[in-house]
Amino acid sequence: MAKLKIFEGNDTTAAIPSKDGYRNVTKHLLADLTTFLKASDKKRSDLLQKYSSYGGSNHIIYQLTSNPPVDEPISSTNCKVQVDEDERKRPSVNFGKHNMVIPDQHVGDPPINPGYLEEYVKAVVSLYGGGTPPEILSACEFLFGIMLLTRCR
Repeated sequence: MAKLKIFEGNDTTAAIPSKDGYRNVTKHLLADLTTFLKASDKKRSDLLQKYSSYGGSNHIIYQLTSNPPVDEPISSTNCKVQVDEDERKRPSVNFGKHNMVIPDQHVGDPPINPGYLEEYVKAVVSLYGGGTPPEILSACEFLFGIMLLTRCR
């Protein structure tokens, strides 16, 4: 399962997240949720690209390919987006079940380092600003977009 990324200025070498791109995905996916959920796994890739670029912006969603490792734009020709709805805990159940996504580790890989989240933290801090209601909403939209696309949850 690949994580999807949106880079600031579509510059894949800088690895700086696009605040507006992730926020666009959040706002427009939630506004069009029924269509998104009913769409095929392949069509959802095109819908995500559309959501990321609303308002005349040019934000591109990328996936990292494995052979060779390259960040390439997603589309219905190279990416399926499967939706797994979160399960609600039944009121009568006292035993919880939680799904976690852990980075894939192979022999010889360096230990997991959460430092890769630094640029995301900087983006949240800049969006949050002074903590006014609109700033808080912007930071929340960005975080929700990250949760949806990058599995950073």
